[in-house]
Amino acid sequence: MKILAISDKIEESFLNTGLSMPRLKGVELILACGDLPSPYMEYMVSILNVPLYYVLGNHDQKLYKQHINGCTCLDETTIVFKNTIIGGLSGSIKYSDDKLMYSEMQMHGKIASLFPHLLVNRIRYKRYIDILITHSPILGVHDEPTKVHTGFKALKLFDKQYRPKYHFHGHAMVRDNTFSTCFNSTQIINVNHYRILEI
Repeated sequence: MKILAISDKIEESFLNTGLSMPRLKGVELILACGDLPSPYMEYMVSILNVPLYYVLGNHDQKLYKQHINGCTCLDETTIVFKNTIIGGLSGSIKYSDDKLMYSEMQMHGKIASLFPHLLVNRIRYKRYIDILITHSPILGVHDEPTKVHTGFKALKLFDKQYRPKYHFHGHAMVRDNTFSTCFNSTQIINVNHYRILEI
């Protein structure tokens, strides 16, 4: 399956369909990992005519609990698309009192809210989740030593326990061209600001 994963920044070349459509040919799914304007996500759905599932980032205050046309929020839930189980968790580490910023304890609470969906998947499909999308990275992988861009230990524990095949995230900049890292059995991919992936 060919996936377009996006986050954090508009890819200007996508706004010219003559330039972008050859690269995007065959994309079956869009996964958005936060900090993107809703018109951009709606536009990508309109030109590709494929589903878009998203989580929100720390700069998405205006989109909190808002409907985005043609797009589905995956925060604290999962869906199955072409036999692939996809789930999401919005937000970044807490560095202010704004929405969509969470302490480690609060992120553990969000994971607890996701657990009933994971349990149903385990019973029905014999596995919990195939792709996790988040805005934040996990602690120690692709994150940065700053308060704003520190990753979550809670997400690290999630990957260790539930072993998704892939974990897509945004938020942090790609350093030294290292955007993909294997953690246990999970391939963690920094999609900032876009990646076209075959899985």
